[in-house]
Amino acid sequence: MQLFRIALYLINVILILYHITQGISTDAQPYSYFVMLITDLYILWCSRKNMMLFLVAFVISYSNYSIVFANFIGQFSDTMYTNIISDEITTISLNVLSLFNCLLLFLIPWHKVESTSTENMFLDDDHYCKPVLLLLAICMVAVFFIGYNLPESEGLRGHPTPVYEYALSFFLVYFYFSGNNRSALAVGLFFVTIYALQNFIYGGRIYGLQFILGAYIMVFMNHFSMKKTILAIVFFFIFFSIIGTARGALLSGNFDVQAILYAIAANGFALDTAYSAYYTSQTFVYVMEMLSDSTRLEYFSDFFLSIFFGESANSSAKLISVSRQFIHHNGGGVLPFFFYFYFGTIGIFIQALVLKIYLHLITKVNRDMNGLFKVVAAFIVAHSFRWYLYSPLGLFRGVLFLVIVYLGCSWIYNRILANKNRMM
Repeated sequence: MQLFRIALYLINVILILYHITQGISTDAQPYSYFVMLITDLYILWCSRKNMMLFLVAFVISYSNYSIVFANFIGQFSDTMYTNIISDEITTISLNVLSLFNCLLLFLIPWHKVESTSTENMFLDDDHYCKPVLLLLAICMVAVFFIGYNLPESEGLRGHPTPVYEYALSFFLVYFYFSGNNRSALAVGLFFVTIYALQNFIYGGRIYGLQFILGAYIMVFMNHFSMKKTILAIVFFFIFFSIIGTARGALLSGNFDVQAILYAIAANGFALDTAYSAYYTSQTFVYVMEMLSDSTRLEYFSDFFLSIFFGESANSSAKLISVSRQFIHHNGGGVLPFFFYFYFGTIGIFIQALVLKIYLHLITKVNRDMNGLFKVVAAFIVAHSFRWYLYSPLGLFRGVLFLVIVYLGCSWIYNRILANKNRMM
């Protein structure tokens, strides 16, 4: 294994130097995606004993596999998501993904990843606080009814509002301040269930998944072995694939499960969300070729402001809106392409460094860690599909929102605790 690791690191170093010296537009197929898949398998293997890190590695690896299979191995021809914009755009896009994946290998010492603790690292009787739970429950009820726009007719998908995306923060902080109180945990799990069902019934997948993952990490993770976790992942994959194909037909029952499963297998089990996001990412590459460096920096300024004021404040903060003016797509975007659009090749390195901070935090989670860092780590894991296949904003605005929610609830908790101590 050590020889394999040395060889893999060496190959990735060579590929990084190749991309840098020869330019991001130089074709390196099929070596680029072959090395990517092997590297992802190695990362998955190394993280197999750390539940939280394994989930992040799985999201990235499975997404990359889906992209490679749909575009280069299976070469799907029955979907717009694998259309070729130009040979140059195809080459650059694959190299952006390849370079980022090479850097991923060097972000943390994967071969030294420690096993997840067998005890629950998030729930503590001392953190139980009824007023905080009541406040968060009110917030979750409000967001449930006003944060999700139901489809206008049967068969269409529902649409979450921006605040709905970060409702995950309410769940994580709720569980943290529920301690080990069974009644409080039951209420929290009830909210998780109705939120997830709301998404699944109306054709969504990723939002529902992140609520389930949040509950799993905070409440159940220490009770499940890796074997059971992998079996659950397989089950949910099949379930989500059915949802993705049937969408709103789930309500009418007008769908054929057997035909759907056959289609999934025929497509190599590739996730449509992943190669759809990759197609959108290619439109970013296409559009950036038309823009000056100063214009792209202005777009980054809009993105930076959206961390604090939201994307609705300026449509230019959303790259999907910018590129959609030139090429039709269905949204999303793979993580490294956003900062590549803003800064070029150096942006891929910047994005990798940002992710390094979070991955390092995830590997260090333990029972004695500060509560804020714990919930941030849980958020990054549960939110991983969103920040890797939709927008990096979750790594910034999502975490900022979580920090505000946690600090606000901690202030209430500390005030109540201080008043109790005075009365004793």
